[in-house]
Amino acid sequence: MYYLYDSITFTEFIFMIENDIQFEVTYKKEGEFKTALVELKEKKDINPILKEIQTNALIAQIEMFEEEMEEYKISNTQATATTQSI
Repeated sequence: MYYLYDSITFTEFIFMIENDIQFEVTYKKEGEFKTALVELKEKKDINPILKEIQTNALIAQIEMFEEEMEEYKISNTQATATTQSI
């Protein structure tokens, strides 16, 4: 889950994975971002400051994807356990 704030109204938006389809899309996107990170690290013809900024942005997004997927797995496991105990 991650938070996004509307800079004008300071409204907080919470995004999280809510179903298996969203989990699958997030998993695929995480893979794409990891590939992009590897490709970026291999680039030599890029401004070092720009490369660092882009690298940090990709890492932050990958971490966000991982956190969202982990939270979904935990909530899905808890929901399954609750259903089984009924």
